[in-house]
Amino acid sequence: MRIAVIPARGGSKRVEGKNIRLLAGRPLITWVITTLIESELFNRVVVSTDDQEISLIAESAGAWVPFVRPAELAEDHSSTDEVLVHALNWLNANEKFPTFCCCVYPTSVLITKEMLTESFDLIKANNAHSVAVVKKYQHPIFRALSKDHEQRINYVWPENRVSRTQDLAETYYDAGQFYWISTESYLKDPRLLTSSSMGYVVPIDKTWDIDSEEDFAIVNRMFLRKQEG
Repeated sequence: MRIAVIPARGGSKRVEGKNIRLLAGRPLITWVITTLIESELFNRVVVSTDDQEISLIAESAGAWVPFVRPAELAEDHSSTDEVLVHALNWLNANEKFPTFCCCVYPTSVLITKEMLTESFDLIKANNAHSVAVVKKYQHPIFRALSKDHEQRINYVWPENRVSRTQDLAETYYDAGQFYWISTESYLKDPRLLTSSSMGYVVPIDKTWDIDSEEDFAIVNRMFLRKQEG
């Protein structure tokens, strides 16, 4: 059994009402729900929320909202791991327990069926703890500079000052889109990323974090152009 869990709390400080704000005419979270359902990878698409309006919109889009997220797990400092463990424990107590779970952020509106399928194949074939969507840094971080309070800059790793960029290791960062987890392994060690995790690499232009009004406006224009074309 495979499920998707979308953590979508009501509070949003930087972009007010972000999870249900209209994106190209539809509540933002519904774009993600639709992609997950149409992928045909999941027995259930579960939304974990503390907000009644999010719950109603998610259910109208085809998601399942079987519980109300506790208030202590809907605070600014509540972690995704805490929310995911709560959802999995609820499912374990009340439903059939899934073998694999995909935790998907509601703002991951650019993800595709192909991304979900290929990353699932990766965790299944390699018996990994988890698989995260990652992007490659465009410039080697080992040539990074720091700046002090007087605006002076220095190499963070001076030993790499004369190294050729092509000789330095490629590095990646968590794109914050979705994570496949092996549920049995995860509940033993509830961290999305461990030394047994794998990275599913996507091009830098294939996802977009929506963390500001400017981000929202950019993605909204992208979707409107897609609809017009």
